[in-house]
Formats: sequence, structure tokens, C-alpha cells
Amino acid sequence: MTERKLLAVCLCTAMLFCTLASGAVSAEGYTDAWGYTDDDGDGLILVTVPWETCTAYMLIVLDPTRVVLGCRPDRLFAKGYTVAEYVEQFGAVAGINGGGFADEGGTGNGSVPEHAIVSNGEIYNGWTGVGEGFAGIDFDGNLQVGFQHVEELVQRNIKEGAGYGPLLVMDGEPVDPATSAFSYWIDTLNPRTAIGQRSDGAILLLVFDGRQPNSLGASFADETEIMLRFGAVNATNLDGGNSSMMWLDGGYINNQVGTFDVRPIPTSFVVLPQNPGYTVPAVSEAERTGMTREEMEALAPDVASMEDNCTAEVKAELMEFAGQYIESYVNFSADAGGMSNIHYYRLRDLAVPDGELVHRLYGAFGSFGYAFVRSVSVLSVEEDFCTELSDGQYLTGYTYVTESVGRRTAIEEKNIQLSILRQNGKLYAESMCFY
Repeated sequence: MTERKLLAVCLCTAMLFCTLASGAVSAEGYTDAWGYTDDDGDGLILVTVPWETCTAYMLIVLDPTRVVLGCRPDRLFAKGYTVAEYVEQFGAVAGINGGGFADEGGTGNGSVPEHAIVSNGEIYNGWTGVGEGFAGIDFDGNLQVGFQHVEELVQRNIKEGAGYGPLLVMDGEPVDPATSAFSYWIDTLNPRTAIGQRSDGAILLLVFDGRQPNSLGASFADETEIMLRFGAVNATNLDGGNSSMMWLDGGYINNQVGTFDVRPIPTSFVVLPQNPGYTVPAVSEAERTGMTREEMEALAPDVASMEDNCTAEVKAELMEFAGQYIESYVNFSADAGGMSNIHYYRLRDLAVPDGELVHRLYGAFGSFGYAFVRSVSVLSVEEDFCTELSDGQYLTGYTYVTESVGRRTAIEEKNIQLSILRQNGKLYAESMCFY
């Protein structure tokens, strides 16, 4: 891999932390076989994952038996609840949104699941089938995927479950979304939620921001890649879009879509308080899938140790270019994610005002006009670092602040890394990544 291609990969690699150790989940400072540390001993590890078109959040639940379906079977078809409300009702400590549901026109009450669900071993709504991407957790804490019939929920001893699709990873192998009934969304960038499980049993809960001026979202391929990096043996996509939410430590971790109130839903996956006696099973190097923290960090440039060696003249030149880039990106993503009522269209190239290509955003964006953003403006751009890696190639970082005006006004700060290349006297953004 050339240095330039490696850098593009590096910029979109999770910046992870922690040191190796071993012990029970309840032990403060426990570090698992992948190198992630439970600093406070609560059995949960939250990792913010920088990505090219958005930010992702991975919650690692070391004890899989803590994850149950947040659902009120007695209120199905009558009333849905938010993730925070399910967390409160179940006495849980964290949660994400769950399976798909009927919500014609986006005006429903979030109470009608599209497919079967399982709560504490009982099957509800079974006549609708399991769908393509059912996530079932059995009584031993194993996440099972790839169901075909409702009868399998009993045969496989499923205790908790709901789903949507498509499947992302099955038996350690990525699943091609082109073979899915969801293939029409294959290249779209949207807020997304997924659930997976590592070989040591830890449950992986993943949520992406999206449909926002500072965050377009993720594709199914993005979900699959991150799940595989974190060692998922099985994983499936859950409901996304306006439903994608992660609740932890008394609040929502991600930026829930747009200017709507938090959406009521019929199911969620919530994390119960930990069992202090649970011990994470030992995992040998051969059994450990995915990448360790050290392996991922080996890919990523250590920005903190890089010499800030750009001249004042170059810094000013790159700052002007970055300002144009950020302005163009924010205006484009606002148009795609908030100001448009177009249901679906291809992304175009992102260009600075003078028409020079800055960065090509591959794929497409599925927009339902949920955010209702009327205007977005960049309030400020400040340099974080500026390093010349080689002649004509720069790694730069900027903090910028935007103001979005819609149903409500929001001020948001973001950090963006740009790999900028000078060719034939012109500057180009070779890659970008939020951090």
C-alpha cells in the first residue's frame, strides 16, 4: 500500500486507547483481549470512532446477559417509548433503538413492529415473520442471526430479540448487502444502528450520526467494516434514520437526527446493571477476531507527536483552502440532509467556489427532509495542527463551529482532519475524517 493510500486509511481509523490486562468485568481498570479498558469497572466501554462522512459510537458490553429487549408487549399497537424511557422502565444503564416498525408518513406513535419480537422468551407479533436481519439473544447470551422462520426462535432458545436488516456479519464473514432485500439502500449514507457480538461474548452496540450538516451518515459497508474491526462474529443492522439513538450515563450520546423530538419506538436493546460476579471468558490469539487497539493505532498517524513544521505562509494558504472546503462540505451536507424534500439522489462531487474538485463523496443519500434545516453557516475555523509529511503532502486538522437554523437553532463544534495534496500548483483534499 502506498504512503498516500495508507494515510487515507489512517485518517478514517478509530483513535482508540487502553492497555492490556485481565480480570473480572467488575474490576476497575479491566482490559479485554482486544486492548479496550473498562476504566470505571461498570462493564461498559464507549469508543468514539472517527469516520469519513460522520462520527460513530461503539458501546462494548462485556457481559452479554445484560442486554435485553426493551419493550412493553402490553403497549404494542397502542404506544411507543423513547430509548431513554425504555432504559428508565427497565432500570437499565444504557440502550439503543431496536427493530424496524411501521410509521407511515413519519407520523405514527412508534408502537407497531414490522416483524416478530421476543421478550423474556415470549414471542409477540409472530405472524409477521422474522424478517431478514433478526437479532436474537439466547438464554446463554449468544447473539444469533440468519433466521428464516419464527419457529427457529423457539428451536434456538431465543430469550430476547428484534430485527430489521440487512445482515452484516455471519459466522465471522461479511455478508454482501447486494444480495439483501435492502440492496436499494446499499450506497446510501444515513444514521444507522447495529448490534454484534465478539468471540468472547461481548455485545457490540454501534450507532452512527447522520442527516446533519456536519455528518452525512454511513453505508451498510461502513457498518460492516467497523463491526469486523471490533471483532464481530455476528452482526446485523437495526432500524436507522430518525430512530438511531444511543443512551448512556443519563443522556443521548449521539446527535439524534434533526430538529424533531426524540422518536418513540416499539423496541430497543437495553443494558441492565452489571452482575459483579461475571468474568469475561479468556480468548486466545487464534480465537480473537478483528483488530486490537494496538493494530489499529499502528495504522493511524500519531498526530500528537508530529512536528508542526509548516511555515506561516503555508499555514495561511492551507487555512484558506480548508475554510473553502469546510464551507462547501457544510453547505452540501445541509442540502442533502436537511433542506431537501427529495427522497433519494446521487451525491455529486464536492467543490470549492472556484470550481476545483475538493473531495468526491461516493454513494448516495436517502433524504426524507426530516431535519427541516433552513440555513447553515460556518461561524469560525481554527487550525489545530499543520504537518508537512512529504513534499507537497500535508496532514492538517481544524476545529470549526456551525450554526444551523431550522425548527430550532443549534450551535455545533466539529474537528476535521484533511490530507491535502499539492499537484501542479493546486491544492486538493485527498481525504477527510472527523475526529
